[in-house]
Amino acid sequence: MLDFLKKHIWIVIIIVALLLIPQSFLSQSELNGRVLITGIAVDSIEDDYKVTAQVILPSGEKEGANVILNFVSAVSSSVTEAIDMITAKLGMTTGLSHLNFILIGRDLYENKNVMSVMDVFMRDERISNSVSFYCTRESAEEEIKKTKNLNLSTAIGIENVFTKKEEALSAVVTPVYKFVSDGLSDTKAQMVSGLSITEENGEENKNSDTNKSNNTSRLTYLNNIYVFKEGNLIHEIKDEESIIGAFLLNKASSQGIITVKNVNDDTFKNANVSVHIKNKKVKYNAKFVDNIPVLTIKISAVNNAIREIHNENLDENNYFANKNYFTEAIKNTLTESIIFNIDRVITETKDIIDLFGFEASFKAYHPIQYKKYKEIYGDDFFNKIQINYEIKLSANE
Repeated sequence: MLDFLKKHIWIVIIIVALLLIPQSFLSQSELNGRVLITGIAVDSIEDDYKVTAQVILPSGEKEGANVILNFVSAVSSSVTEAIDMITAKLGMTTGLSHLNFILIGRDLYENKNVMSVMDVFMRDERISNSVSFYCTRESAEEEIKKTKNLNLSTAIGIENVFTKKEEALSAVVTPVYKFVSDGLSDTKAQMVSGLSITEENGEENKNSDTNKSNNTSRLTYLNNIYVFKEGNLIHEIKDEESIIGAFLLNKASSQGIITVKNVNDDTFKNANVSVHIKNKKVKYNAKFVDNIPVLTIKISAVNNAIREIHNENLDENNYFANKNYFTEAIKNTLTESIIFNIDRVITETKDIIDLFGFEASFKAYHPIQYKKYKEIYGDDFFNKIQINYEIKLSANE
């Protein structure tokens, strides 16, 4: 038998090929008849929901092998039914496992509890509960349709883009499961990034067969932060310094560019310096000192590098001497800027909610003292916390 196989191996190869080739054609045929839903936008229309899906359609003859990005909407009294209606409209097998992002419109998050909508995506076994969602300034449908003029990899990979933005101090990524989990807690706040797209007008493409325009779209770099409690919107952070402060306290953010102004020492005169913060880490140290709750916010960042200098008094010698590492003036000014931005967001939100879980740190590590103090001051506990800072910055040497 072995000798036969060695002599006639080519026969075996042909038989295997004949068995596999039809299956591969069949698989490709199934794929060509499958619609992938890569994004969903949900708006509120009175008592109903309008769901708009970003879909990748099978390529047609005119498009060759190109992917076609399109949008399909449906209105229903429930989000689940609206999604099923979209599937029926498409008339093809619909793949929800490729869902990459969810957008929520202003009419919905201002007037309804968002938890019930997120619960839909938690329960649907076709959808990963790690998919993230974002709030839009106005209509979610209008915003998702703008993705058509984004770079295709950006348009269908919003979640990956925002993961990079979160690392770079310019967004908060909120998976569905985290939003629901935090919403079930009576002490935790829910932070959600905004998402907005700016359109840049171009000339219309005169080729009527392609029916495309030269318009392009760009994701807005810095967006508002929306604060929820148990699924209800309670605050919108719009101030840029407060937004940066929130990102600085976000433990998922590890790096980013911060520009400090008016740096002055023997080298710099009224200089503006852009610093690349790297390897940022945030820790809270909660303790009671003389019966006073004291929280120390510890922020460290190593291998920071200067990226840009605008100085009124900079000669060649001290420029190269200070190109790759901090002077004390830069370090001190950057520390002041970090504290200022964090203080800004804490002051803005402290009368609304304990946005960063400071009180929970005392409850977790000093439960007996916390209980006694809470009984005395009640809801005013947060305002009694004394906040200190330990900022450690080192240079890229």
